[in-house]
Amino acid sequence: MSVNRKRLFDEILNNFLERFSDVDAIIVSDHEGFVIAGEKRKNTENDIELVSVLTTLINPVLERIRNEFAFKKFGTASFDTDEHRLLFITIDDERILSLIFNSMASVEK
Repeated sequence: MSVNRKRLFDEILNNFLERFSDVDAIIVSDHEGFVIAGEKRKNTENDIELVSVLTTLINPVLERIRNEFAFKKFGTASFDTDEHRLLFITIDDERILSLIFNSMASVEK
């Protein structure tokens, strides 16, 4: 049986957006910034490709944190802007999960 990965990712990411109302966009990309999958709310102006570019800039920082503090398996980074909170989570050596929250969101949820 063949699995349509695009449809599967779309369904998972849309369910995530439905479940967490503070999340404006969610992106899975590789360490070079190539978007594997991504979804955003219809009413948001966030550009998935822009977040992917940010991921390429953030990944070396995550690598350095992992190496210096012996966190070899994972790493996270978050940044606040006037309008959004950005959270980058290393899934494995090749993939990063990027979340864009509204500025008042609590990451702990």
